[in-house]
Amino acid sequence: MQGNNQSRCFPRLFTRKSKRNDSLASTSTIVDEPEPLSPSDTFVEKHDQALHSTCLCSGPWTYPSHESPTKDRGYSLNEDPLLHPDIVNTIHATIDQLSPSLRQLSIDIWDHPEHGFEERYAHDVLTRYIAGQGFTVTKHYLGMDTAWRAEYSRGKGGRVIGVNSEMDALPGLGHACGHNLIAVSGIAVAVALKAAIDKHNVSARIILLGTPAEEFGGGKIRLLERGAYKEMDVCVMSHPGPGKPNGAQLQPWMALQNIEIEFTGHSAHAAFAPWEAQNALDAAFLAYSSISVLRQQIKPTCRVHGIVTGRDWEPNVIPDYAKMRWIVRAPTFAEVESLRARVTACFEAAALATGCKLDLKLGEAYHDVRQSPVLGDEFARILNRHLGMTTTISDVTLGASSDWGLVSYTIPSIQPVVNVQIQPNGGNHTPQFAETARTPESHEASMKVAKGLAMTAFRVIDDQAFFHQVKQRFEEDRKHLPQPPSRKT
Repeated sequence: MQGNNQSRCFPRLFTRKSKRNDSLASTSTIVDEPEPLSPSDTFVEKHDQALHSTCLCSGPWTYPSHESPTKDRGYSLNEDPLLHPDIVNTIHATIDQLSPSLRQLSIDIWDHPEHGFEERYAHDVLTRYIAGQGFTVTKHYLGMDTAWRAEYSRGKGGRVIGVNSEMDALPGLGHACGHNLIAVSGIAVAVALKAAIDKHNVSARIILLGTPAEEFGGGKIRLLERGAYKEMDVCVMSHPGPGKPNGAQLQPWMALQNIEIEFTGHSAHAAFAPWEAQNALDAAFLAYSSISVLRQQIKPTCRVHGIVTGRDWEPNVIPDYAKMRWIVRAPTFAEVESLRARVTACFEAAALATGCKLDLKLGEAYHDVRQSPVLGDEFARILNRHLGMTTTISDVTLGASSDWGLVSYTIPSIQPVVNVQIQPNGGNHTPQFAETARTPESHEASMKVAKGLAMTAFRVIDDQAFFHQVKQRFEEDRKHLPQPPSRKT
């Protein structure tokens, strides 16, 4: 299979602080409720100043005065005015009970890496597992062979929470972006929410989607176009990446455009009659060199990167065909379109200079990922208070892209990065990160963030005022945003 294997996830993170508006508003159970956690289990440390949480929009991230954390005092769960301790305990206990089996499921997927739209093994083992947790499963969802949907509902009415599980791996690198962790963390969130609404008799619906081909192919975009997200009130997921241990990060992600280029010339004997040829390889390398020069004049927030391939190349035959695959990235899609025009000129000039025919096709377009500031603030508060984790929220764009972007323009959503400990120079899309995605420590970090996402989602389910705030802010922000691009641009 051919694909843009470096299209999506991220080699490194950018962090800078921003501002926020106050976003705080006032059939069978999976597990028995445990004893309440002790104050020492829920102690909230004061944030490290260097990583103090902020939001995507308006003054520094602060706690309400009644819950400002200090180093000389712990908090019991009973003191949380926004989330009942019984709910917190149910989510903790459910994910703790599931964690060993989810760990084995994650390793199983890791041991069977599959490329985008080929995740048949992952499709089968994940659907089997979630069906065993009491969800109604639809395999091969919406005409996509490896997509799936798992649903659970209780009562009538209630809000609908969406969750995503990614599954695909990178050719030659396996799970070097940690989608095995994303797959099981999505299940953890969904099953924990099921336990909470069952045990505490709350009406709600949970939809967990198995989303193929994030690295190349835009699985979530295809699902969105076919209506998979239309019933959801909010949607959540997480993604592993490098960062300070025991923490998470929330920030926008880059937009991108895939471009496929073919140069067609005429072959000839490289020594006997080179003047008879139009060298397609020369065209490719002229384009590559031109883009390398162009990089000196583009903004540091933008990226252009690509590869060159061919067929039947021999050193004594002038190549008559060369293929290139490029990705143009920028913080917004409008900037992608502007930069794309400059990159396209490099291909056109190379074809003109070498006398080759140019065939240029625009591939998948991924929009920038928006994080809901209201959901993000609540997620950060919950992680700090109930899990002892620090969340860094920034308005600086992450050096990565995802097919999640169009979804984030459609419904309020968050996709925090789960901080995992990496090897030197071992960030996402490296063999070293594939090893990181298999470690027990990375699994535990993903399970902790899954707890935070489940608690945040439960507030959406159970707190009408909070949900209204989430929706109101989303609609206000959307008034000032351009329309997102279609899948093919």
